[in-house]
Amino acid sequence: MNESNKNLIMLNYIFPFWVSIYTLFFSDKKEDPACKFHGWQSLALGLLVILTSWVCGLGILVWGYSLFYAWKIHSLGQEMTIPMLTDFAQKQANK
Repeated sequence: MNESNKNLIMLNYIFPFWVSIYTLFFSDKKEDPACKFHGWQSLALGLLVILTSWVCGLGILVWGYSLFYAWKIHSLGQEMTIPMLTDFAQKQANK
C-alpha cells in the first residue's frame, strides 16, 4: 500500500462518513481494492456513529474506535476486523 493510499484510508476513518463517500464515488482511487474496501467499511462505521449518537449517545466511543483503527492502519500498517462491518465491506468491495 503506497503512502497516498494510506493517507486516504486514514482520512476515511477520521471523518468516516463524508470522506468515504468521496473515496467510493469521486476519488481517482475508487477502483483501488484497498481504498474501496476501507471506503465501504468506514461508510458503515460512520453510519454506526450517527445511529449510536442519536439512539444512546455512544457515538463518541464508536468514533474513538474509528480513530484507533486509523492509527493502526497508518502508523503500524496493521489490519483489524470490525465485527459484521468487515464482512459487509468485503462484499461491497468485491462487487
